[in-house]
Amino acid sequence: MTTDAAMTAPQSVLNSVETDTANDLLGLGALIQVCASLPNNFIAFEYTTGDPDWWYDIVEGLPQTIVRSGLVDIIERPGMGVDLVPEKAKRYLAEDDRDFFD
Repeated sequence: MTTDAAMTAPQSVLNSVETDTANDLLGLGALIQVCASLPNNFIAFEYTTGDPDWWYDIVEGLPQTIVRSGLVDIIERPGMGVDLVPEKAKRYLAEDDRDFFD
């Protein structure tokens, strides 16, 4: 830990989370949970959507409307708050990946 890091208390730093790896709805669920752990210090993150649209078919736990008035509700479920549903996801796998969930 550097001296600068040791002297920076979380309550005195505004955070903007870089979200290049949160590029799907599972990442969005995880990102919501991480940002919820930064109360009063978090200012913004990139909002990812399901692209292609079938992401919404294979993920459970997201509210119907994710962003309201510029805010995202914390998902009140265990873990990331969202679950991948393998039975639904299987139909979208490429031929070479058909046994991914087996």
